[in-house]
Parts: sequence; structure tokens; C-alpha cells
Amino acid sequence: LAERLIATCIADLEPGARAFQTARRGLGKLLRMPEVRARMYDMELSVGLGPGDLPSPEALLTEALALPERIAEKTGRSFVLLFDEFQTTAAIGGAQLLAQLRGAFQLQRHTAFLFLGSQAGTMAQLFGSSAEAFYRFATMLDLPPVPDDAWRMYISRKFAERSMPIDDGAIDAILGVTGGHPYDTMQVAFEAYLLARRSRRIDARLIG
Repeated sequence: LAERLIATCIADLEPGARAFQTARRGLGKLLRMPEVRARMYDMELSVGLGPGDLPSPEALLTEALALPERIAEKTGRSFVLLFDEFQTTAAIGGAQLLAQLRGAFQLQRHTAFLFLGSQAGTMAQLFGSSAEAFYRFATMLDLPPVPDDAWRMYISRKFAERSMPIDDGAIDAILGVTGGHPYDTMQVAFEAYLLARRSRRIDARLIG
């Protein structure tokens, strides 16, 4: 999570993006490295450890969570960080991770946060229950349904990228089962992909 946050935050920055690539590759090997360091503008990102110490994932995540605001302050830009399927955060790290995220985000004044989630009930719980770390942290907005034509183009393209044709009847069958609900549609499409890994083709009979 920390690596993805750091990589995302600096992806479109120059000259920091190129300068950070070596350090980003090093993040994947962090357990074998004493230090990861990169410099962007006049800001230095450094995760250092004492000799012989193993890196702390918590320390790396703390560094990553502070990065959006540091970039915003140094560059004079407003920063927007968007999390997709945010309800899965609780499954990744539980209440402790949610509390750490809230603690970091509420101190940032130049960064705005957007949270997307296809499980409406879970999202309502995360932001609407006084027992949750993100209680009243964001305004809940319902997004309009995804049009069927948009689903057809998206599903067809994603399967084509994996060299696995899917006919129109199969896509209509998926949407018929899920009603176009984003989370359910992605789950059924993924299960269809798993079932068709040998045949390399998906038709309506597979979905039925």
C-alpha cells in the first residue's frame, strides 16, 4: 500500500518522476535494503533504517501518507488523492489502518480526498457510524448507474487485452445477472475469466 501510494503521488511530477524510479524499484526489495532515498525539487524522500534493522512497514506507510501534502506545499499545487473500492481497506488492515489513514488525512490542508466504493452499505457504515474512524470525514454522494453500452465496451476491451474474446451475448448475460451493479458485474466477469482460462473464449452458455 505504501509503495503504491508513493508511486501514484509522484507519477506525474517532473523531474521527480524520473528521479524516483530507481528508489521505487528498490521499495519492492525493501526488506533487503537499509535505506531508500529520492530527491524531488528541494524535497527529499527518505526511509532510513539503522544498521542491521529490518524496515518497518508502519514507518514506510507513515512516510507515504504524508507525501501528498508535502508535494502540494513544495509545488504550490492542490493535490487530490482518490481511493477506489475504499471499503476493502478495512479488510486489508482493519480498524488500526483506518485510524492511521484518518489521522494522517485530517491534518492535510492542501490535499483533497475522494473515496469510491461499490458496496454502498459498507461505505455508509464507514462514513456514517460514530464508531468508525472515518465518521463524517466525507460527504456521501450516489453516482449514476453505468450505462449498459459503457459496460459492453469496457468488458469487451478488458477481455481483448487478455486475448480472450467474449461475445455480445455473454456480456448481456453478465449484465442480466448483475443488473449492471459495478461490484457484482466485476465479480461475475472475473469468475467467467477464471472458468474460460482453458477454452480462451466466453459465450452466453458459460455465464448461464
